[in-house]
Amino acid sequence: MGRDSTSAQKYGLLSYSSMNIGDEIQSIAAQRFLPRIDTLVHREQVNTFKSSTKTKLIMNAWWMWEPKRFPPSDSIDPLPISMYIRDDIRDSFNARSLDYLKKVGPVGCRDISTLDYLTGKGVDAYFSGCLTLTLNRNPDLPRGDFILAIDLPDSVLRLMRKKTGRRVLSLTAILTPSFTQNQRFDLARTMLYLLSRAHCVVTTRLHAALPCLALGTPVLRLDLAKDNNNIKSRFSGYDGCLHVAHEGMGDEIFANFDLDNPPANPDKFLPIREDLVRRTTEFTGYDSNAASYGYMDDIDALVRVMQNLKYDRRVMKKTLWWGRTGDLLNIWFQKFVLKKTKNDR
Repeated sequence: MGRDSTSAQKYGLLSYSSMNIGDEIQSIAAQRFLPRIDTLVHREQVNTFKSSTKTKLIMNAWWMWEPKRFPPSDSIDPLPISMYIRDDIRDSFNARSLDYLKKVGPVGCRDISTLDYLTGKGVDAYFSGCLTLTLNRNPDLPRGDFILAIDLPDSVLRLMRKKTGRRVLSLTAILTPSFTQNQRFDLARTMLYLLSRAHCVVTTRLHAALPCLALGTPVLRLDLAKDNNNIKSRFSGYDGCLHVAHEGMGDEIFANFDLDNPPANPDKFLPIREDLVRRTTEFTGYDSNAASYGYMDDIDALVRVMQNLKYDRRVMKKTLWWGRTGDLLNIWFQKFVLKKTKNDR
């Protein structure tokens, strides 16, 4: 769509400085419904965003590290959809923020946990599911013969490599702090490309599992033995949409998910996807209905790009939410001087 018919309207896209490439994957999903991007709106700065013209913003995101930076400014014309209000700020989410959501509702919730919280506060809300369910696969992409293992324990990786002769490529969704915004979007598109090409995927990550449903890639969600209630709440609402196994199952993790002949994904998510497409298209008046990432066929080169995202669970435990040991000085500077955000999921 050219600028002629929409020149009086501005469109924004959420941006981030978090440690999780899943944030950008959510924004790439929103791009499908934008005729253009006039500006990036940082999630942690929505309250100070200023524009001479109202800017339409699809607010599909994990909200947020600093609750005092909510609600959005009057310059934003919002579509509150696929929203997650993180568990540990709910008690401090102020009346002004809740009044804002009451005004702009109904609010589409990414999970049942957020839905229950908002309806309990008198906000008109419904379960929308995640906008990543509307991603489209490039139909010209051939399937590869590799399996993606995304943020899995070493014990599960070893088991996978015993179960199949295919290449098992280990990746993470965790970023180091030094990537630019353009690089972050490039990495997110690369991740989506790999998810589209994979023979199948095994992951603990919401924004690897749900995109796989949209892209038609067989996926197994691994529920970690030590996952806390925050993780479980983010997956609430997707019962029956995903194949699920638990780390505690040991050698039986793949009893119902053959890595060489993986079962097709359940199609229970399709009505959720259709409703997301309808509501978002009504808001922006636009739907490109296109894949949001390019065609590349050098799998090894792409994997090298993604493997720059180092994730060390031992370091994560020591630093709470920051990345590699070699980055700790940079991390300290980013956290305390530049006030970068925590690892939102």
